[in-house]
Amino acid sequence: MSHSMMEVEHKIDAFKAMGDATRFRILKLLSENGRLCVTALANQLQVAQPTVSQHLKILKVANLVHAERIGTHIHYCIQPTTLEDLSRQIETFLAPPPLKAAHPDHECVAKDCLSAESADDSNTP
Repeated sequence: MSHSMMEVEHKIDAFKAMGDATRFRILKLLSENGRLCVTALANQLQVAQPTVSQHLKILKVANLVHAERIGTHIHYCIQPTTLEDLSRQIETFLAPPPLKAAHPDHECVAKDCLSAESADDSNTP
């Protein structure tokens, strides 16, 4: 598998990891609080500690969080580089497509898209 395909697969895994409601809430709490241990996350989420640990393991494998032992507790924080990379990926989805020489097949698709948008606009109250 090429390096670029591996990058795509890693991004897909990260997006999948964020797709779970509990894991999304964990990321939100970590972004708001900086660094939290499993106990604090479990208390705030009102979820059992083993459940939180399993979710954190998935987030860690997806490189979305970083773990650091402080005393007897392991504290978790956001892994900003991965989230920044995912954010850039989303921005590319929102960017207008590059201008290229028209291909006959693409022209039909573009016309179909414009026709569909016009039809949607005329159906709006």
